[in-house]
Amino acid sequence: MVAFNTPLDPNSVDTSSGDFPPLPAGEYHAKLNGEAANKRGSFDFEFQILNGEYAGRKIWQSVDIFAAEDWKGRKLCAQLANAHNLGAIQSTDILMGREYGIKLNAKPAKKDPSGKIYNNIVDVQNSGQGAAQPQQATTPPQQTQQAPSTPPWGQ
Repeated sequence: MVAFNTPLDPNSVDTSSGDFPPLPAGEYHAKLNGEAANKRGSFDFEFQILNGEYAGRKIWQSVDIFAAEDWKGRKLCAQLANAHNLGAIQSTDILMGREYGIKLNAKPAKKDPSGKIYNNIVDVQNSGQGAAQPQQATTPPQQTQQAPSTPPWGQ
């Protein structure tokens, strides 16, 4: 049992879900911030979008690398490792804090009869940024104009 240090009035707490609508399908520049266990016995990767209209938004991708039938989780981990030429990895720790180009879809989950739209990562590339480094005060390089179809991590 956990005791509250002051009484909890349920009417004084915002109990809304806080869900954000899914991001539009497309390519995003994101940083892998961490991972956390989920209710299904696997874990969720937390990605944060770094630029554009959705900068600051987070995406959680469920991953199960332990179940032999879940090839998608192992595939995602392999894509993340390959994006930075890491070779064989022993844990997901080496993937954390790095920037990636991620491609999202936006569609209903097959097992959710509500029709709610979810994001899933369907592809990963190197963002060209490497592991996140502390920002230093420097003069930014001049940027060249590129075609609008170039993904954010390719600019």
